[in-house]
Amino acid sequence: MIAIFPAMAFAQVKKPVVEKIFKTDQGTLHEYLKIKKISKTKIAYEIFMSGDSCKALKHKGIAVLKYGGETDIDGDYIAFAVAEYIDRSKACWVTLRLGAEKGYMNRARFIIADCEKLKPCKTESEALYSGK
Repeated sequence: MIAIFPAMAFAQVKKPVVEKIFKTDQGTLHEYLKIKKISKTKIAYEIFMSGDSCKALKHKGIAVLKYGGETDIDGDYIAFAVAEYIDRSKACWVTLRLGAEKGYMNRARFIIADCEKLKPCKTESEALYSGK
């Protein structure tokens, strides 16, 4: 016997939301990156940064995966693969670099450029880590 399922039964099944938080706290420096996967090539993100000269910077947007291989270097100068996402849609140009290699999936950092609201904050985050 062949079972026939209504098309709507499949349409109502939602994929789980993939969300991850990366952060660092070093004395008065606090940096935070929250990402939420939208599709294979897009993520929603929120950035927060505060420190001595930077009262509080908050920025959010949608970033698109940049094709091609990219690498970062850890504290021991070992290179590891990263997935680089870029947001050029707002007044600030944002680059997000997320660890994409086993053993480094809990690492990230962000770079913000051409952003008037950034002053006097620094333009590049420290290494950020997630608990997962």
